[in-house]
Amino acid sequence: MDSELVNYFKNLRVARKKLSRTMESVMKNEEAMYKKILTQERQMSREDGLDYTDEEIEANAMRQMETSPFRAALKNAQDEFEEALNIG
Repeated sequence: MDSELVNYFKNLRVARKKLSRTMESVMKNEEAMYKKILTQERQMSREDGLDYTDEEIEANAMRQMETSPFRAALKNAQDEFEEALNIG
């Protein structure tokens, strides 16, 4: 078998494994992180006297989740997988 093809599949397998592990980490940890952020947002709203509605608090939490370390790692793993896929 052509060594370039073998290397392609090896790189693809490594990228797929990283993507799978990252997705598992996101699924395992993101809900707890979201709940923690919600709690913190509610507490800050009360302490600062802002009286945010639940919808506003949830929107703030979702904005923070979009830039969370878990989402950044997932985006990176997706990019690496796509790169490995497109090299062939």
